[in-house]
Amino acid sequence: MIALKKNTSLRSLIPASLFAISLLVAPHATAQTASQPATAAVANASAALPPLAPITLHYVDVTVRNHFNIPPEMDLVIGNQTPGDIPGYNNLLITVMNNGKPAGKVTMMISADQKTLLGIVRFDVSRDFDTVIPIAGRPVRGNANATVKVIVFDDLQCPYCAMMHSHMFPALSTRYKDTVAFYYKDFPLSEIHPWAMHAAVDVNCIAKLNTAQSGIAYWDLVDYIHAHAREIAAPPPAPATTKPDAPKDPNAKPADAKPVVVTPGAVKPETQIIFDRLDRLTNDEALHNKLDTKAVAACVHDQDQADVDTEVKLADTLGLNATPTLYVDGEKMDGVVDIDILTNSIDRALLAHGVTPPAKPAAPASQESPAKP
Repeated sequence: MIALKKNTSLRSLIPASLFAISLLVAPHATAQTASQPATAAVANASAALPPLAPITLHYVDVTVRNHFNIPPEMDLVIGNQTPGDIPGYNNLLITVMNNGKPAGKVTMMISADQKTLLGIVRFDVSRDFDTVIPIAGRPVRGNANATVKVIVFDDLQCPYCAMMHSHMFPALSTRYKDTVAFYYKDFPLSEIHPWAMHAAVDVNCIAKLNTAQSGIAYWDLVDYIHAHAREIAAPPPAPATTKPDAPKDPNAKPADAKPVVVTPGAVKPETQIIFDRLDRLTNDEALHNKLDTKAVAACVHDQDQADVDTEVKLADTLGLNATPTLYVDGEKMDGVVDIDILTNSIDRALLAHGVTPPAKPAAPASQESPAKP
């Protein structure tokens, strides 16, 4: 169960796994000619390696188009061979052009006999995952120095995020105590959740204070919003009637209805009510936790989305299009993850870091049915 973005696009030309494609090139097709395919422009010839034959360029073009479902209105620019680091293969840079502008690039490898195209996904497993998803300055639930980190891309209006949140807390923070750190990153799906961005900005007005107490306040506010989203979004009660309606004059002419003027980009009244509720919750949380209430109030008033936009761009860079999305020590999990699957992943990560996971909680004792008389 996940919430999906309304509009998703092709994010990458790189395949999800290693693949080798036979180009089925005729054995004699090894000579370069003057003509080039219209959709397979070629860069200047390399002095080190011979340029590809026109028939090879054609089959590379066709193969890449078919494998990646590239529409015919887009052009492919196939560069010349450059030395590769796999014996028997050379690098081949392929650029997808859309209306004359680069839309994506992928480096593939072509065999020396020009019969096989190889696509490889390279992963850097030497770096700390914190460099991929920065968490500096984010409020932590748990031990900030823990070697295992669980990072969740969260949408405060997403019902599946609320479900995942309730599964995780307080159960996991109680179970793992100081051995695991939990972080939330903002990924409001504004196309389908009209108040998610406002909520993200509000809770970050507390988070950006970056104190121990503001971290506590942040998590208290996130807990509350996820647990009470329906109440926050509930329509206001109808105004009470204090006296009966006056009798209508049967001879009166109906008044002209006033046209409803809708300002483009204006917030709907019912949405503004939700915004006001979120703002009050945020300011009340700051007051309750004795934070800098003036700074929080000013931040809430300004509604600067820059910090949240940065996290949304990060989610886009990672190819995310749904919430919740979790990373357990770098392992990606989508949707509402079964708690046993999640804890197994956390335990594996702890063992990899040389930390003994806590014992699994004992299963509740089964109650035997009373004997029938």
